[in-house]
Amino acid sequence: MPLLKDGLTYLREHRLRPTLRKVVRTYVVSRQRLLVVHIDMVENTKRPLHMDGCEVRRASPDDPLAGAFPHLTPSTLRKWLRADHFFYVLVRGGSLAGYRCLSMKAPPSVRGFFKLRSHQLFVVDHFIRPELRRLGLSRIMQFAMAHDVVARGFSEAFAVVTPTNYDEILSGPRRGVMRIGTLVRTCRLGRVRFALTPVMALSSELILRQLAVLKQAVPQVAHAGVLFNPTAVAPPTETQEGATGGITLLPVRDAVDQVRKLDEAFVAGRDAGIQGLIVLSDPMMKEYRRVIVRLVERLHIPAIYDAREFVAAGGLMSYGAPPPCFADIESTMAYRDAGKTVDHPSPDARAPRLDVNRKGAAALGLTLPFASNGTVAC
Repeated sequence: MPLLKDGLTYLREHRLRPTLRKVVRTYVVSRQRLLVVHIDMVENTKRPLHMDGCEVRRASPDDPLAGAFPHLTPSTLRKWLRADHFFYVLVRGGSLAGYRCLSMKAPPSVRGFFKLRSHQLFVVDHFIRPELRRLGLSRIMQFAMAHDVVARGFSEAFAVVTPTNYDEILSGPRRGVMRIGTLVRTCRLGRVRFALTPVMALSSELILRQLAVLKQAVPQVAHAGVLFNPTAVAPPTETQEGATGGITLLPVRDAVDQVRKLDEAFVAGRDAGIQGLIVLSDPMMKEYRRVIVRLVERLHIPAIYDAREFVAAGGLMSYGAPPPCFADIESTMAYRDAGKTVDHPSPDARAPRLDVNRKGAAALGLTLPFASNGTVAC
C-alpha cells in the first residue's frame, strides 16, 4: 500500500496522468473518420468554370511553394513537380492559397486500402485556411484540372477527406462528387486498421421483412419507427416511402453529445405513437448499441435490429445480413447500385439470419413462435 500511494503521488505531482490519458486515447482507442469520394473527371470537363477571382495553374519550381506550404518536404515537392503528377496551385489575391496534386499512387497511409488502376488517380489537396474549402475553391480546382487530366488518359480520381459537415457530404452527388462511404481509421498501438462503411439506401423490402418478423413476434404492433443514421443511410425515395407506408422515420446524426441526440430521436418516436422499432445499424449505431437497447427498454416497446451485436447487448431480436466488408475501392464500385448510392442488401441477397434474445423476450412477456437461429418465412 505505501508503494501504491507513493506511485499515485508521483503521478499527481508530475502531471503524468493527462499524458497517460492522451497516449491511451491516441494509440489505443483513437478513431478517425474519413470520407471516401469518387470523382468522375470526364463529367467535370462538361461543367462551366467560374473562377471567382482565382487562378488555377500547374505548379512550377519558381513558385514559393516551401514558403506557402511549409509542411511539404523538399523530397515531396521534387516528386510532385515531375511530369507523372498533376500538381496544380490556386492563386488568390496574388498569393498561393492552396494546391491539389493528383498522383498515380496512393500515399502509404492508405495504400493498403486503395488499389488504383491505370486510369485512376488519388487526390491530395490543401488550403492555407480551412474556410477556403467551404467557399467551393476545391471544386474550382477540380473542374480546372479536368481537361488536362482527361487528355492524359485518366478518367477517375479518389479523394479522402475528414467529414466535418454532414449536410455538405449528403449533397455531394448533386455537385458531381459521388460519395463512396466513410472510412474509419483506427490506430491501436501503432497499427492502423481501416474499415469502409458504404453509403446504403433504405431498402423498403428489407424494412417490410423486418416489420413482418416483428409483427409475427408481437401481433399488436401496427405502427413502427425506423431508427437510422442519414449520414450512412441515404433517405428513401418517394416510391420507397409509399411502399413503407405507416412507418415513421427517425433519423439521428453523428453528434458530439450522441446520447442526447439518440434520446431526442426516441422522444420523437414516442410522440409519433410508435408501437415497435426497427434499427438499421452503422458504425455509430453499433458503438452506442447499449444506449439504444437501454432507451428501447425504457419505452417498453419491442425492437428488431439488423445486426447481431444488438442482441448480444440485450436487444430482443435481429434480422438481416450486414453489408459486405470491402477490401478495396474496386469491390465497392462493383457493389454500387445503378444510382449514386450503395444499395442496402435485401434479405434474399446474403442469407439473412434471425437471432432472438430469449431472456429479453421473456422480460417482455412474449412467446416467440420461431427458433432462435432460424429464418422466418414472411
